[in-house]
Amino acid sequence: MPALRGTLALSVALFLVTGARALAQDPASVRTVDEATVVRRALEVSHELREADARTRQASADTLSAVGDVLPDVEISARYTRLSDVPIDFRRIDLGEPGAQYELPQLLDQYALRAALVLPVTDIPFRFVPMLDAASTAERARRVEQTAVVRSVVLEARMAYFEWARAVAVAAAFDESIAALRAQLEHVRRAVVAGTLPRVDLVSLESQLASLQQQHLDALEQAELTQSALCVRLAWPECEAMTPAEETAQTIAHTTISDAIASARAMRPELTALSLDLAAIGRRRDAAMASLLPSIAMVGVLDYAAPHPRAFGRDDLTPLLSWELGAVASFSTGAAFDAAAELSRLDALQAQLEAQRDRWVAEIDESVRGVLISCRRAAERVELARENVRLAEELAVVRRAERRAGVSLEAEARQAEAALLRARREHAEATLAQRAAHARLEHATGVPADELAIARRGVVGD
Repeated sequence: MPALRGTLALSVALFLVTGARALAQDPASVRTVDEATVVRRALEVSHELREADARTRQASADTLSAVGDVLPDVEISARYTRLSDVPIDFRRIDLGEPGAQYELPQLLDQYALRAALVLPVTDIPFRFVPMLDAASTAERARRVEQTAVVRSVVLEARMAYFEWARAVAVAAAFDESIAALRAQLEHVRRAVVAGTLPRVDLVSLESQLASLQQQHLDALEQAELTQSALCVRLAWPECEAMTPAEETAQTIAHTTISDAIASARAMRPELTALSLDLAAIGRRRDAAMASLLPSIAMVGVLDYAAPHPRAFGRDDLTPLLSWELGAVASFSTGAAFDAAAELSRLDALQAQLEAQRDRWVAEIDESVRGVLISCRRAAERVELARENVRLAEELAVVRRAERRAGVSLEAEARQAEAALLRARREHAEATLAQRAAHARLEHATGVPADELAIARRGVVGD
């Protein structure tokens, strides 16, 4: 209960240290900002997330283009021509043969309908389908990368929030220490005037107060700077009257380093996106290999026209329907050289991505180990700080009773009060440090972060 009272007192003091403008306003107008609010706002205004979303849309467009390549190429055209009426009569022409005359029609209206179908028999299964698989896999990779960007934005927002909350907690602890020291100063001043205490005690206490006030100014500056940085990150134009919510300690999700590393390797979206990119390279290689072989395509044409090119000149000018069906085999040496060059580029890109994957795995393993150790030590510091607060409160109670009974000196009572305030400040800092370490652990191990905010943005991780 004494530790709980100390934590509640520190939480109340957090509302008092939000800058000079916040102190001058009505406490009811001071807005309490919690971690979830900061995360949601960061996702709404993130430039990195908008860029990732644009890359995902570009990948979707590439997939749509690949779908069009897989489908047969159908071309439909319609043409209509109106000729002017020629004043000279060409309808009866003597061709030079005795007694032979031919009547040629005067064509004023001409129209034609044409449908052509090209079916790449070999390219569809060996080139276009692998390219479609590569495009769809690359699109999935971009979506997973978008999830990774979301997680990075969430982590950065949480770190900025915890840094601000820690600075405010430190400033609040100094503010409470100054208030308690001023009350003791009045008591000592009256005792000096009454002659019960020497003046040196008053001078010593005033010196301590001046030192605390200097440290308090430094803490206030740090709180204002971190708050300003948070507001810039979240694009909040007016953020003076705001205070962080009270934070509580959290438990560690993973108990062993091996479990944490296994979770990171399986769930980190960066590694998942890299694996998808490697799979897409494999399908692009299959498509490039097909370009080294001849291609066969089936071609079909359907014509409906008046006059029809095959019947023009006949007396019968009724519309005619004709069709053509054929097969075309082709091979291009230029395309073969391009395919060989593409295979070389793909091999180099695959080697680069594999090296990047191995480097990321090593970095993630090292990061998980370090963060997990820090998280455990942070939990131990919270427990020690909580016990220190309990002991400091007991000592302060004893020193107050001894001072009232005239058993202990005033300096000993002041030291006990200062130790209590220092213990409360260290407990608040340890709690926020543990929350920050826990956030880094969630990010390092791939634990889903703020799933509601991710769903709101339409980001789906594979």
